[in-house]
Amino acid sequence: MRCISTMKSWLLKMRFRSEHENGILKQDLEQAEENLKGIILIFGGLFMAIHTKTSKAIYNVLRFIIGRWLTKRFNLLVDGKEVAALKPPYLILANHTNFWDPFFVACWLPEPVYFVTSDEYFRHPFLRMALKLVRAIPKSKFIADSETVRAILKVKKAGGVVGVFPEGKRNWDGGAEPIVYSTSKLIKTLKTPVVVALLKGAHLSKPRWARKSRRGQVLVSYQVILTPEEITQLTVDEIYTRVSAALAYDEYKYQEQVKIPFKGGRLAENLELFLFICPQCQRIGTMESKGDQFFCNYCGYRVAYDEYGYFHRLSPPAPQGLNFHQPQEWNRWQLALLQAKIAAWPENSQPLLEDKFTLLLRGLRLKPLKKLHTGHLRLFPEALVFVSLQGVEIRFDLAKINGLNVQYNNKLEFYYENSLYRFIFRPRVSAYKWTKGIELVCALKTNDKGDIVNE
Repeated sequence: MRCISTMKSWLLKMRFRSEHENGILKQDLEQAEENLKGIILIFGGLFMAIHTKTSKAIYNVLRFIIGRWLTKRFNLLVDGKEVAALKPPYLILANHTNFWDPFFVACWLPEPVYFVTSDEYFRHPFLRMALKLVRAIPKSKFIADSETVRAILKVKKAGGVVGVFPEGKRNWDGGAEPIVYSTSKLIKTLKTPVVVALLKGAHLSKPRWARKSRRGQVLVSYQVILTPEEITQLTVDEIYTRVSAALAYDEYKYQEQVKIPFKGGRLAENLELFLFICPQCQRIGTMESKGDQFFCNYCGYRVAYDEYGYFHRLSPPAPQGLNFHQPQEWNRWQLALLQAKIAAWPENSQPLLEDKFTLLLRGLRLKPLKKLHTGHLRLFPEALVFVSLQGVEIRFDLAKINGLNVQYNNKLEFYYENSLYRFIFRPRVSAYKWTKGIELVCALKTNDKGDIVNE
């Protein structure tokens, strides 16, 4: 009987593992399917351009074709008067909300832009080939990287245009993320003109959490914010302040003014990748989405998400007036609640966060990641603990984690003791909640030592 019970348990684990991996594959294929046509168009044309003697002429033709496609797909408008006559080399900075942001920025400029790009994309053979062709510069997220700086200096010396998203990641709610401070040091080193491309409407055209794009309107406006003479006179801190002010943008404040509909299907689907706490029962990980609706599978709290990016309540009012108008408000509330839960979290207690049947992979920089185990991930006050289905325990001390980020919306990633680790969750499980949980625990520990916690 014991043997039969053990066999049943093993079969159950294998079934969950198979369903989990198939779900991940399906999710990745769905994401790839939406972007594949545009990627083939863009990279195929760039391949032709670089391997042709008349590359500049073909680049201009390609730029026209891509611009037409983006204009039709996203109703794209451009205000580029300030950079029309600007000659390279120069540095272009932009806010980052949408997969298509590099193309929104680059296809209206007469010179190719060499973007600093996450090294994740260089791990895939096809994308690595394409990115090398367009001279993209690989960079590990939130990790100091001297190779990246040398590559940027090389582009400047050749009289090229470098593109950087100084927030370091796509934001989730349409608001501005803090600028990575090393951006201001880079500007001080380069001493080239600095252009800001501000993208308005790109977030609501495809929120980071969303499954499908929507068609509304995207406006790209270019502004020269620093000249070489100003850079020479300003301190690094003053440059940081200037850049932060130029990129300070809130999509929902803009939407309140313009009220543009962003039309599409299944508008709420995958919202649980971002909003992970129910306002009514305050449970973590019980929210689900289907079509245009977003609901709690435990208490029945339910809202609809409309084409303007706002919520409409479908279930009876929640207690304490927790009826949010849009995801940004909801997120601020859930992060405050998560912080309060962490502050009241007793030592040696149950884990604050836990997700089962998670894939763990390991690698380094541009090398392909290799699968280690499938198991359960738990967050404790001092460590992130992974226990494989075979009982192997791997402990990650929170103080030693670097470069914490979310890849592809549902994959948690960080560096630990010179190795890159990635956790892939079941479909629609939020990796964002893990980054915020770990960040808030670390911030609380830092604050306990008397240091300032940057919000």
